[in-house]
Formats: sequence, C-alpha cells, structure tokens
Amino acid sequence: MGWGFSLELTKPDRGWRACSPNAHTKDDRPPTFDEVRALNRPFEDGLMKLNPNLKFFMVDHTALAQANNVPIEDARRRHMNSELNDLEVGVKVSLYGTCSIVTIPYLRDGADMQRSWRRAWEYVELLARMGGFVVIDSSSGNVLDPERDHHVPIREYLKRAKRIYGTLSGTRSLANGSATL
Repeated sequence: MGWGFSLELTKPDRGWRACSPNAHTKDDRPPTFDEVRALNRPFEDGLMKLNPNLKFFMVDHTALAQANNVPIEDARRRHMNSELNDLEVGVKVSLYGTCSIVTIPYLRDGADMQRSWRRAWEYVELLARMGGFVVIDSSSGNVLDPERDHHVPIREYLKRAKRIYGTLSGTRSLANGSATL
C-alpha cells in the first residue's frame, strides 16, 4: 500500500502509470540527466514560490556512485528525479521532467488530513497548470479535473487510512465532500 496516497500528473498522451524515473521523451528515448534537470527547474521554482518552506532533495549522485562502485553517469541515469518535501504536512512532490507524482501521507486525524490534502491540491493545481498535465487518481486510473475533482480521490484515501489505523477521527467533512480544500 505504500506510505502515502499518490496522484500522478502526466501529459495527456502518456496514459496512466507513465510517470517513472524511466519516462521517455517525445522521440521515445530516455531523457538525459541534464534534460530532466532543465525540465524540472521551472516546476521547482514555481513550487518554491508557492511555498518557500519546501525542502529540496536530490540524490547525491557522487556518493551513490561511490557506494555502488558504478560510474556517476549510471547513478544519474537511475535517479534523475528531484523532490520537494513539505515537512509541515508530510506531502512529497516528485518531479521526473515529463511528469510528477504528489504523495499525501496516510494520517489518522481529519484536521491533519484536510491540511495535507489542501496543500497537496495546491501543488497539483500548480503543476497541472504549468505543465499542461492531466491529474490521474493512482487508486483508479481515472483522470481528475484539478479545479473540481479534489474530493474524488479522498474517498479511497479514507478507506486506505482506515485499513491502516482501524479508526479515524474528524473525517466526516472529508468523507462527504463538504471539506473546504
């Protein structure tokens, strides 16, 4: 089940589960590290402008290459994504150049869930607008409209959180779609 619930943002012609470290470019070849970095920078800048408290993370390719005794080019090819982490609400945004994944942690408290979803949805809306991405609910594969479907994936999120914790508190407004995100 993973540590969180994911929403995938990808180009309309890519389809579901197209977002991965191995996502390909338009000419169907794996992008280079420099291409992915160039594609990610505007998204990183936009997200940091929206929330300057996001923490940037990227694998230390030199250390990874040394630890695995591989050339740095191999380490870069395997780990091209960058991440922006919202430590306040636990949301993680993974950027892969041609697509993104926003992951919301499973929480027990409804107020905490609402804060996480509100923040995650701000990131989703920004990335969709900036990248021309469609938003895909990872639990169903359904395409979501970022302006009006924020409540749709929450139902599945709540089911999964309940399986993890057994009981949840303060989730009624989330469950019935009346929560303001």
